[in-house]
Amino acid sequence: MPPQWPWLQPAAAAAARRATPFVLRGRRCSSSVSTSFCASAPSGHAREQEDEQSLVVVGGGAAGVYASIRAKTLAPHLNVVVIEKGKFLSKVKISGGGRCNVTNGHQLDPSGLARNYPRGYKELRGSFFRTHGPQDTMHWFSDHGVELKTEDDGRVFPVTDNSASVVDCLLNEARRLGVSLQAGKSVSGASVNDNGKFLVEVQKRTVDFVDYIDANYVLVATGSSQQGYSFAAQHGHSIIPPVPSLFTFKIADKRLADLSGVLIHNCYCKSHTHK
Repeated sequence: MPPQWPWLQPAAAAAARRATPFVLRGRRCSSSVSTSFCASAPSGHAREQEDEQSLVVVGGGAAGVYASIRAKTLAPHLNVVVIEKGKFLSKVKISGGGRCNVTNGHQLDPSGLARNYPRGYKELRGSFFRTHGPQDTMHWFSDHGVELKTEDDGRVFPVTDNSASVVDCLLNEARRLGVSLQAGKSVSGASVNDNGKFLVEVQKRTVDFVDYIDANYVLVATGSSQQGYSFAAQHGHSIIPPVPSLFTFKIADKRLADLSGVLIHNCYCKSHTHK
């Protein structure tokens, strides 16, 4: 599959590690991609433009949709648009075997949760843990009408045991705040204008359609997709090549379909290759 950011070489051949969303603001800069970053904004912006500022969120997964909600909550004047190439929150819908594992209720202390993270302590103790931890997540959903329960192993699910409770909550809150949710579209390019704004090129996947959006800010929440890495590299950031960390097996035998999402401890698996 060709890269969706054609003016750059892919940052890595495969990106299986989840990427934390990051914000680009104004003009280009050169610093490392970390847990989150915000490039310096151009100076000299007129005060009258502040009421017309806009944010484009690339990616409509849990990170992108929730970030759009937070942005609109903290800055109601901000025009927020979320661009998603497929369906919104598709992975949230299937997570936890269709129940949606929200967070961990036994490790409410962010440091404790980070120490038990199998992919590295440093990678999980970034700025988002100092401002929004597991307990904040649980309180947020409770305040927005989603009752949660903590199971014996610490996993937190909605009491409905249905991921639709979480999906509907996030999408309804985004719409209530006035976030523009645009599915079936992809961001195919972005450049910085002389006035310091981004010119974001958006393509509709089903028809020959190209649109352009002026944005003061671009938040990249593309998960494991190489789009985010390519976008960051284009705007002067260095990239640490990602490596496979968590993946699934695609099995053709339909008899095993109902086992999807089932967790089995201390199991043994053997694979036979047939030519």
